[in-house]
Amino acid sequence: MNFRDLYAKLPFKIWLRHSETEILLSCDRDLEDAENEVMRLQSEIIYIQEQQKRLRDYRMKVHSLSSPTREIPNEVLASIFDYACEQNLLQEFPWSVEVEDDDDEELFHAEDYPLPTNLTSPIISYLPALSISATCFRWRSVSLSYPGLWSKLKLEVTTSKYSAPGPFITPLKLFLSRSGQKPLDIELNVHGPYRTDSSLSGHVTNLLAEHSKRWKAFKLMCTYLELPETTKIDFSMLESLDLREFKPYRLTFA
Repeated sequence: MNFRDLYAKLPFKIWLRHSETEILLSCDRDLEDAENEVMRLQSEIIYIQEQQKRLRDYRMKVHSLSSPTREIPNEVLASIFDYACEQNLLQEFPWSVEVEDDDDEELFHAEDYPLPTNLTSPIISYLPALSISATCFRWRSVSLSYPGLWSKLKLEVTTSKYSAPGPFITPLKLFLSRSGQKPLDIELNVHGPYRTDSSLSGHVTNLLAEHSKRWKAFKLMCTYLELPETTKIDFSMLESLDLREFKPYRLTFA
């Protein structure tokens, strides 16, 4: 009996079931091949997109070489930066003025203190010296070589006992360090009732007092400021002193 005769004697259902199985297996193989091809093409697309991104970055860097600002001498560029750095604002965050009685049993209310500067833009925009130094290598080099950009400070703090000094003191030390021996122009606003315990305002005033010999202009707005007896205040460079009060007001140099 040859193969044709044997095939003719097979039941139709067995042949149909065998045919369906082959078709399903063939479909599975085709689907797997299609999926593999899709993955390969997706990998190719990702690779091409990465190459495209690198080319755009490279083109931008090459294009920056023709920027007109590269022709400006560093001295002129520093003068422009100095004009732009009118003041660097450091503000306590989160802002919190406590309401409590002071030693004279006089009630303090949060509305007794002016609101801090309303920050309507990202905080970096209120720190022009830091913003300039983060722009590019050349601008950073110029900004770090001109300490005057870092010497103009506006500080806004509270007397809240819940404020952690680290997040505020660290950038303040950075500015004081980068200002070198340049005379300082400082505006200090201390909001909140007098406290006898440690607060952020106490850390700030102690740190500023260490640099008092560099104070050229000092503007203070507060209800109370007390410097410890161990702090030496040197006003040898001071040209302008502006003391203003929040209600109520006490100013003491111990």
